[in-house]
Amino acid sequence: MKDIERYAELLRDLRDMEDDIGLSDYTATEKNIISAIAQLQFKKDSNGYVASKEIKAHELCSDVPNPSYFRALKNLLSRGLLTLPADRKKGLYRIEG
Repeated sequence: MKDIERYAELLRDLRDMEDDIGLSDYTATEKNIISAIAQLQFKKDSNGYVASKEIKAHELCSDVPNPSYFRALKNLLSRGLLTLPADRKKGLYRIEG
């Protein structure tokens, strides 16, 4: 199988997975942030909250322009996918659910 055909299959599988878990309506930046938080949150021992700086430094988010990054975080919060600690308005995030 040629590389491009394999890539096409992987992309189709990824889109199917995104549909299955409800991520198909999210932007690419939002998906990258969700993925970065998921990886970082998995490594956390305590409360699972991840600092915005850690998320932005992650390889999936490091090239996202700041305005797009913060807009995506705001959208993810408003859609209820991310939460903040009770005593914070920004800066620490975790995936809800």
